[in-house]
Amino acid sequence: MAVASLVLDASVGLAWFFPTKPEERQYAGAVLDLIGDSNALIVVPSLFHVELGNFLLKRRADPASKFGKARLDSALALAHNLPLATLDRGLRTACEAFGVDIVGFN
Repeated sequence: MAVASLVLDASVGLAWFFPTKPEERQYAGAVLDLIGDSNALIVVPSLFHVELGNFLLKRRADPASKFGKARLDSALALAHNLPLATLDRGLRTACEAFGVDIVGFN
């Protein structure tokens, strides 16, 4: 199958690097071969990086579940490798647990 462009879901990108079911790994590998052998335009949803960050947070023994809303903010910061500016103590605690840097002033 030749394509000029496609939308790539985070589940496919994650399957390239993390264990998954054999049929999912086969599909993801085929997509990687397809885009690697072409000049296809790859489009990702605007939340692609957040989905990746959320997946990575869940793999860390799921400490995120106890922090609720903090999960999205910290996932966004983690996905973009950016520090987070916040006054919320709970969010700061969550960021510590996730390894997300907090903007600080000394």
